[in-house]
Amino acid sequence: MIDTTVIEIKNLSKTYVLRTPIDDSENINLEVLKHINLEVQSGEIVGIVGPNGCGKSTLLKILSGVTKPSDGDIFIKGKVASILDIGAGFHPELTGRENVYLHGQILGFTKAEIESSFDTIVDFSEIGKFIDQPVKTYSNGMYLRLAFSVIIHLKCDILLLDEVLAVGDQYFMKKCLDVLRKKKQEGLTILIVSHDIELLIAICSRIIAIENGGIVEQKTFTDLFPRFEQDEQVELKKIFHRIDNDILQVNIELNNIENYNLIDVGLIFEGAKSIHSRFSLTSIHNMNKLSFLSTDKKISFQMHIPIQSIKPDSYSVSLAVIKERKSISKFFQSCYHLDLNYDESNMPFLQFYPNPLRLFADWNVC
Repeated sequence: MIDTTVIEIKNLSKTYVLRTPIDDSENINLEVLKHINLEVQSGEIVGIVGPNGCGKSTLLKILSGVTKPSDGDIFIKGKVASILDIGAGFHPELTGRENVYLHGQILGFTKAEIESSFDTIVDFSEIGKFIDQPVKTYSNGMYLRLAFSVIIHLKCDILLLDEVLAVGDQYFMKKCLDVLRKKKQEGLTILIVSHDIELLIAICSRIIAIENGGIVEQKTFTDLFPRFEQDEQVELKKIFHRIDNDILQVNIELNNIENYNLIDVGLIFEGAKSIHSRFSLTSIHNMNKLSFLSTDKKISFQMHIPIQSIKPDSYSVSLAVIKERKSISKFFQSCYHLDLNYDESNMPFLQFYPNPLRLFADWNVC
């Protein structure tokens, strides 16, 4: 897909006029955003982070048309939908069914468009038996599920989300992220404001940091680690696993490893059922003892993990290569898929443990 700019922000500023000064000065003008410049391409998922009051929500409100900028220009290509507050656009006295139509029309969709997607909206929200009840009887989570389901299943080009996924439970959060990834592949552009850095890492192509009203950093996933220095020479030749006598064996072979006096090879298992179910395994080896490195510049690792230590789940596996205990020299994100569906009937403690276990295990050089 050819990159197309769908959001262009030029020298954007926003100033609020206060009723009274907020400090000892006589100034009643509060400049929230200061000369913001930003371009977002079609199909990007962009995370927005920053301390409370830095202007994240104000930026989304300007993009959605809720408020106007004090200065600067915004160019938007396509239809915009947003959730800037839980239940915004819902009338408490109306039923869920009535609010689906009301909310959809507020977002600019026709009745025919809403009707064609209504069953899908209700199924995704999982509140079917409550759809004809007044939404004032809904919990915050039910509000969220219905509101999110409406905007994600009606055709728009740009989606703005402001801290709304934090309200949902782990299962629904995972469900939302799956559908957002699918929509991204279809060309949907998404901006997400969140304090949940792990959520943003899992889904965003880049993250924008706002501080004191201005963009201070634009980062990719690996840039979030301040000591990350990409080594393009390091290659992952192969990775595979097998299970033998209730032991999970993970084999990894790396190419073009040279001048690595000390290396740390780490795996990150990210479970499919929860965005927070990360399971890390690392080990450090002194590579000076491995004489064959000077000839073929490759090394193979094998990790042995007791299968009972990991909750059954489907995992995506990422690999980090850390040089001399100082910096991540290469990160291979979601480079392998692993299904663990063994019988856990004899391991009841895993039923109650919220996340997979975190282990530091020994690697064997093979």
